[in-house]
Formats: sequence, C-alpha cells, structure tokens
Amino acid sequence: CIFPVPPPPETVTNCSDGGVLGVVPGVIGNLQALEAIKILADMEVCYSGKLLLFDGMRGSFTTVKLRARRVDCKVCGNNPEITSLIDYVEFCGSKPNDKCFNLSILGKEDRISVEFLKRLEKDSYTIIDCRKRVEYEICHLPNSVNIP
Repeated sequence: CIFPVPPPPETVTNCSDGGVLGVVPGVIGNLQALEAIKILADMEVCYSGKLLLFDGMRGSFTTVKLRARRVDCKVCGNNPEITSLIDYVEFCGSKPNDKCFNLSILGKEDRISVEFLKRLEKDSYTIIDCRKRVEYEICHLPNSVNIP
C-alpha cells in the first residue's frame, strides 16, 4: 500500500484548498476509465503495479513502479486488520468536498475587482488577508497584512 498509515487529519485537505485545478480530476477520470475498459476487454493494462503522477501545470506525466505487496500489510497482507473504508468525516473532522451550501457570498456592490485594485494608487489601500500564515507566506498580494 502507498500509505499504510493514514496521514494526520490536519494534513488532509479537499481539492480546492489543496490547489487542484477543476479539470485535473476529469483528466485522471478519463485515464481511469480507459484502464477499466482495457481490463474488461482483457487487454494489456498499462498501470498495473504503478502509480501515475500528473502535473497539470507542466502537462507532464511520471510513472512510479510500486513495490510488491507486503505480506504484513494492514490492508492487503495475509492477515488484514483494515477491512473497510474509514469514515472520512469522522477521521478528518470535515467533509470531503469544499461545497458550503450555507455560504453567504458578498453582493457585487460589496466587492472590488482586480482591475479596480490595479487602478488604485499603491499606498492608498491595505488588503487584509485572513488566510493561515503558512498560506500567506507562500504567496500574497502587495500592500497586504496577514490577520488569520
């Protein structure tokens, strides 16, 4: 197994927060469908025993050969201890999607556009960035202050 021990719940994120572009799951889904068709048609399977990594920004693929099955693996070994899927919500403390149906988005009159911000004098505004500090440190706009 790739991850014999689940990662700590605080490190698990949804696709949107993790930076997955919306089209990427479609690309991977098409590849999975192709592999399923090849299995059903009794054709040679390309990715059996391999992990395919897709970099959507570069448009490149990398294939990693997986190690052989371990007899002491807790999931697929000779005496598996984990025989069912974990409850994602219980484990992570959040839902597996980023859809918040109770979200109240600001009206158009309460927002500013990037174009409007670009036209302002650089010292005439301050942006309050309320993301986590680590996210702010990765990338932030000029004239912004981080208040998580």
